[in-house]
Amino acid sequence: MSFLRTCILTLFISSCINYYSLATSIAPDSFADLVTKVSPSVVNISTTQKATHKAGQNGFLFPHGSPFEEFNELFERFGIIPGWEPEDTERFISSLGSGFIIDPKGYIVTNQHVIADADEITVILNDESKYKAEIIGSDPKTDLAVIKIKSDKIFPFLKFANSEEAKVGDWIIAIGNPFGLGGSVTAGIISAKARDIQAGNFDEFIQTDAAINKGNSGGPMIDINGNVIGINTAIYSPSGGNVGISFAIPSSFASPIIEQIKKTGKVKRGWIGVIVHPVTEEIADSLGLKEARGAIVTEVQAGSPAETHGIKPGDVLLKFNGKQIASSRNLPRMVAGLSIGSSANIELFRDGKLKTINIKVDEVPGEAEVKKQERANNSASSVLDLLGIEVAELTLELKQQLKIDPRQPGVIITKVIKGSKASRNNLMRRDIILQANQKSVTSPAKLEEILSQVIKSKRNSILLMILRNNQKFYVGINIGEK
Repeated sequence: MSFLRTCILTLFISSCINYYSLATSIAPDSFADLVTKVSPSVVNISTTQKATHKAGQNGFLFPHGSPFEEFNELFERFGIIPGWEPEDTERFISSLGSGFIIDPKGYIVTNQHVIADADEITVILNDESKYKAEIIGSDPKTDLAVIKIKSDKIFPFLKFANSEEAKVGDWIIAIGNPFGLGGSVTAGIISAKARDIQAGNFDEFIQTDAAINKGNSGGPMIDINGNVIGINTAIYSPSGGNVGISFAIPSSFASPIIEQIKKTGKVKRGWIGVIVHPVTEEIADSLGLKEARGAIVTEVQAGSPAETHGIKPGDVLLKFNGKQIASSRNLPRMVAGLSIGSSANIELFRDGKLKTINIKVDEVPGEAEVKKQERANNSASSVLDLLGIEVAELTLELKQQLKIDPRQPGVIITKVIKGSKASRNNLMRRDIILQANQKSVTSPAKLEEILSQVIKSKRNSILLMILRNNQKFYVGINIGEK
């Protein structure tokens, strides 16, 4: 009888646990209690930036044929030259965003692009109280920043949860400052995880269908328990409004970076010194790999940990610290996440055999080395001078400003030299180069690489796919002509 009671009790407890698990996965009748709990820790951020408007053309000139054209002459009679600013004027540009408090001392997490170039930052809390804030530090590569309220008060704060444990289909809420309307709450589910939207080497976003709009940037994505699992960062929208596809930086990725910024004001990343490319089906087949996965090493940088520990060009890196390297884009994230001086195991494929190497992670090279690398990627090289353009990386912030799909790779033209081949073929500043000779252009260095290949092959022309005003078209440029 005692045994029977034990079995019945066990089944009852098991049923209760299963019921509880199911209940927590079903949408609650209301999010009101959750919102009440977390809202005091979510802030609206208002920034002000000084901008000097140079003397000269100011754009205020009625065009020829306008019914108001006669007013141009009227202004001239009073000594006012239409369309002309007599002297430099100082103006103030304001922008809005969101953030959330992570520490009782008033440390706030937001996006880097929310506070970039700000001369003054004002934080508005849920109770409408306002405080000035200062920038502690930021990380443009991940679009993360930490600011601090200038006050000795104790503030309510939110905690990070492990986003790795969140599942597709889980309910979330997002709180922010869309279009400057103030604290607004929206709810949805996790639509996907580990989304790579081509925003940089470190993007691995959580996708949601919650109604996130401009101004929500920097606000928290909160799980059903009231903890932060993501920082809202980007929306996919042809119109600039919400279409049910938004992205957040996962807390498991962001948390260590935020902690570094909070402590030191900057971020130090792990580095092993390899340049890698994707392993295609053809590469895998030629090397005898059973499947196309991992990252093939194309270059080992001199003096790097990779060189010291014997990694060679042609090696296919398959695992890093026991984790599969699904693609070449995964490796920088894996390495960057390790602390400087720590060791890591790399499983690689070389000459038909698997090999394991233990490597010590170093710090990303200093400013001089970074500038050297930037020069290598700089579009002002002699090769790109051939076209007469300068280009820059198409960052996530630029994609948002230009209303471009955040997953779209490409480079943006920042300068077209007058009389150059590009100018003669009607290329314009702010044009986006998507492809060159039908190859995707993912960086200025990639464009230079493709152009160099064309020159070496002794072909006279290059075919560019251009995006302008959301319209794609091809431009063929004769690089052989003078």
